[in-house]
Amino acid sequence: NGDVVVCLPGHVESVSSADYFSHTGTASGFSIYGYGTGTLRPTFNWTVATSTWLIDTANIEISGLRLNLAGADATGTLTVTTPITVSAEGFKAVGNFVNWGQSTDNGCGSTLGAIAFVAASQCEIVGNKFINLDTAGTLPVSCLSINGCDFFTLVGNQICGGTTATTVGSVHFVT
Repeated sequence: NGDVVVCLPGHVESVSSADYFSHTGTASGFSIYGYGTGTLRPTFNWTVATSTWLIDTANIEISGLRLNLAGADATGTLTVTTPITVSAEGFKAVGNFVNWGQSTDNGCGSTLGAIAFVAASQCEIVGNKFINLDTAGTLPVSCLSINGCDFFTLVGNQICGGTTATTVGSVHFVT
């Protein structure tokens, strides 16, 4: 509880496996802070179709990171299915840059959103920029899929980009 992980400007890491960020039963109540601006923000690149962050313990905060959910540096075609799933209470994301669709070859293909919140109460998503540059490739159903989440706060974010379903939109409140 209360631990802080600091990522310095220019740090780059590949999210290359399923459950890459899973901490079930081992850690909760910690923060990951990124320092830097623009492309010098600490960067996490999803590089495999099955690579995921599973945020399944309570009270995790991420701030100031650059998250390339669709493999910004991927070669060839890469479709990442639901890159981030949050299923614990108290998740907080502040001031991150999130790329949820890189091009017509690299995107997030999912029946959920690029980021899925499932029974994750008391979450705060504040001041983030979500960009999808994909216009004709594999588009997700939504950027944020919010399902069964109580006291969900979504404030001051910019969400840009297309989705596969005209009846859903970039933010999808499932229930």
